[in-house]
Amino acid sequence: MKAARVSLFVTAVAILALGATAARADWDPGDLHKMHYPQLPDLQTGVNVRACPDPGTVNYTEVMLADDWQCSQTGDVTDIHIWGSWRNDIPMAVPIHLSIWSDLPAGGVNYSQPNALLWDEWFQVGDYSARLYHTVDYDEPFFDPQVHDYTGSDTQIWQYNFTLGPGQIHPAFHQDKETIYWLAVEIHGRNRPDDLGDYFGWKTTDADSHFQDYAVWTDHSGSWFQITDTSGHNMNWDMAFVITPEPATLALVGLGAAGLVASRRRRR
Repeated sequence: MKAARVSLFVTAVAILALGATAARADWDPGDLHKMHYPQLPDLQTGVNVRACPDPGTVNYTEVMLADDWQCSQTGDVTDIHIWGSWRNDIPMAVPIHLSIWSDLPAGGVNYSQPNALLWDEWFQVGDYSARLYHTVDYDEPFFDPQVHDYTGSDTQIWQYNFTLGPGQIHPAFHQDKETIYWLAVEIHGRNRPDDLGDYFGWKTTDADSHFQDYAVWTDHSGSWFQITDTSGHNMNWDMAFVITPEPATLALVGLGAAGLVASRRRRR
């Protein structure tokens, strides 16, 4: 009987350990977060904004996108989740660059934008996880902020998950409550310059998730530009992402269960 009880508790600890691992991977609506609120992907009328070199041009002009968030809990950022798509539904495994910037409030220009670079990391293939999050029943258009126009489409929305901090390849970023930061995203590493599939877009969120100013883009010229659509579409140019807390609760519960197992073993 005692052996059976120990086995049961060991199984419980194993399940909790798996739960802690899952908390550092996929994210689903209702899970914890440490930002103003999760900016979920728009599954009805959303578009994808180019966040990569343009495979259709000779010089492969790069584009990096950035959107702002307000910290709701002081502590390390250990999990970042974004949603995006690939033109023509041809996903590729490529390096992804994430960076975090301080906030420059609207003043000299009419919109806020990233100011100083605070943290940046290149995530190589294998440094992050991805899953097919949703398939829509319409052709999601791709928007190129450089030319203010749409090009191509897709139907698949992918979730990309990045874990940072202790035990991970990439260091965590410390954030302070009530502070506004910017998350910037871009990919690089095209295998075939003429491959129209290698066109990654960061997914927009719905209008209810709008926070402060719209997202911005840069071609690494040193200037940030607001995303504008000259085709007449009324779009919400906030991007889909969520900053989440460390899975400390699950880890503590797991340790408590492990301690109980050890206690029961000592009594045998």
